[in-house]
Amino acid sequence: LFVAAMLRLMPKYPAARAVICGQVTPKHQRYFQSLKDEIERAGLSERFVFLGELSSEDMPEWFARLDLFVAPMRSEGFGLTPLEAMASGVPVVATRTGASELTVEHGRTGLLAPPDDLDALTAAIDELLSSPEKRRAFGKAGRERTSSRFDIAQEAAQLNDFYLRLLGARESAPRREARRLCFLHPIIGLD
Repeated sequence: LFVAAMLRLMPKYPAARAVICGQVTPKHQRYFQSLKDEIERAGLSERFVFLGELSSEDMPEWFARLDLFVAPMRSEGFGLTPLEAMASGVPVVATRTGASELTVEHGRTGLLAPPDDLDALTAAIDELLSSPEKRRAFGKAGRERTSSRFDIAQEAAQLNDFYLRLLGARESAPRREARRLCFLHPIIGLD
């Protein structure tokens, strides 16, 4: 979906580059090659960059290079990468699946489109590519949202409080007791 949207938009934005990262499993090699063939037929091979799988240490550097992050997820439980992009000050276009409606504020930190809707995804990407001011504002709002709503210390404290309640611990339990219980992934909303 991302490739199809960018094939539509790249003639309008001659400076645009599409960067795609992630592992291609052997099962999907044929599909991956068909996408590359489609890009080549469109004469846009030089404007698509396939990075392959990146280490978590390399991701912040790549997020910092982006003007826009697109997550056209079909099904996703939580979807951490849109949050990582927002924390990096990058505006997001994502699909309304999983927790994206809880993390990405449509019209403030990014834009949301229905899953598998090429026209809606293309329009959302186009809207942000055409407006550097909107991208800057969304990026700033995304960084503020992630630091206030998804701060790791806040998330850990909420998770610890949750476990203390499960264990029947008193609410006045010392924080050092709570710190000992933090062992799960800290990005969990526990409102």
